[in-house]
Amino acid sequence: MTEADLLDAYPRLKPEDIKAAIAYAADTLAHEDTILLEPRDKAEEG
Repeated sequence: MTEADLLDAYPRLKPEDIKAAIAYAADTLAHEDTILLEPRDKAEEG
């Protein structure tokens, strides 16, 4: 959704609320580790 879509769907929100939520999410994700796993080959599951 765009900011305009969010503001239309949730009239009580303000642009600052959306920016705060994005900043919180960015800060939270900045402290996460990502581990990439290879998918299991069906032949190995045997």
